[in-house]
Amino acid sequence: MALRLRRGTNAERLTVTPESGEIIYVTDSKKLYVGDGSTVGGNLVSGVNNIIDDATPQLGGDLDLNGNNIIGNGNINITGTITATGNINLGDGAGGDQINVGGDITGNLLPATDNGFDIGSTALRWNAGYFSNLQVDGQFDAIAVNSDIIADDSTVIIDSTTLNITGNNFTGTLFTGNTVGTHTGPVVGDTQGTHTGPVVGDVRGSVFADDSTIIIDAVNGTLIGNVTGSIIANDGDTAYDADAKVFVAQTITANTKLNADTVDVTNVVETPEVKIVGSSTHGILQLRYDNNEVAVGGQVSLGRIQFGDNDSGTDWLIDCAKDYLYFLPNYAGVTDYTQFVQIWNNGKFQIRGEAGGSGFDGLVREPVSTLEVYGDATIGDILIDQNNITTTDSNANLKLGASGTGTIELDVPTQTTVGAAGAANALPATPSTYFKINVGGTEYVVPAYAVS
Repeated sequence: MALRLRRGTNAERLTVTPESGEIIYVTDSKKLYVGDGSTVGGNLVSGVNNIIDDATPQLGGDLDLNGNNIIGNGNINITGTITATGNINLGDGAGGDQINVGGDITGNLLPATDNGFDIGSTALRWNAGYFSNLQVDGQFDAIAVNSDIIADDSTVIIDSTTLNITGNNFTGTLFTGNTVGTHTGPVVGDTQGTHTGPVVGDVRGSVFADDSTIIIDAVNGTLIGNVTGSIIANDGDTAYDADAKVFVAQTITANTKLNADTVDVTNVVETPEVKIVGSSTHGILQLRYDNNEVAVGGQVSLGRIQFGDNDSGTDWLIDCAKDYLYFLPNYAGVTDYTQFVQIWNNGKFQIRGEAGGSGFDGLVREPVSTLEVYGDATIGDILIDQNNITTTDSNANLKLGASGTGTIELDVPTQTTVGAAGAANALPATPSTYFKINVGGTEYVVPAYAVS
């Protein structure tokens, strides 16, 4: 007779607590369990047991995960080759995880996407990198570069050992920043040394022409030639600021052409002063119109001098054209083109003017008379206002005096009667009024009759 054990499904096993030594056979998993009197379902004694119960578990063959994972806390220590197909995640990205590579890398390190990942950061940098070739597609930032610069044809352009810069043709801006030494070609920046070729930026030191004639005297801070760019004296002070177009040197020598829209000469020590030193008899400041291809029109400006006050916004303009010279106040503000003083080249003089159709037509109109005044004029005690001639003192006499045998001539209309046309010629018995005159120091009264 066969020995039969207590049996049932695994679900049924989990509903009982077998007695100590009692054996249970699970029909659906084909496993045996032995009870200890307290463990529900008993303890497994056949089939696959928990590997944690074996202190030194070993595999008798390859371990097939069968689509499952190996998880848990601990270390993996393998002597041999690890081959993994698929994605490999190292670290959780939260920081603190360390990857120690002690072997050689025998393949390429390629990012999954182009320009998608960095090596190091601004906070955590790699110490030193050793490359036989470095190609950078983008901006290259470095505090210092110790290297030769070689052209595509293997010609050395910059030799870091001899500190020489060689080359025949440079296109574009070659130097930007602070450079010291001998430079041939375009230079942009704050530079020191000998320069041959166009120089744009701050230059320290004197500048000489090809014939050794000095153009910029850095020792004395003087300018003796054509200059486009800032000028720095040997003491480090700026003599001419190209960006602000401001001269701060105390002396500008003669025969100097200033290539700038605006030249502001400023003395940084004392009150600004521009001194024109000519011959022993006089000095000349010339503002000239220079156009050899087009004839100068009569009203074309030959030169202007403008006086201004930045605080109040008041500006005065002195303008000289081919036909006239005029003074115009409040030029930078709301200009009134009827308020001006003008001298023409034919000797005519005009004070103020009439309003023109375009605002300044009266300014460019030639005066009719030698002296033309729009508005009143005071000469001594005589006030002339339109067609009225009076004295500035209400109690003063208005004197019309001719010389020698000359008389006072009145060019006014005349009539033969007092009344209207056709009335009697006889004068009324009593004059309407009298007016006083002074003839040769003697006062007289002259009767006058009202027109009836």
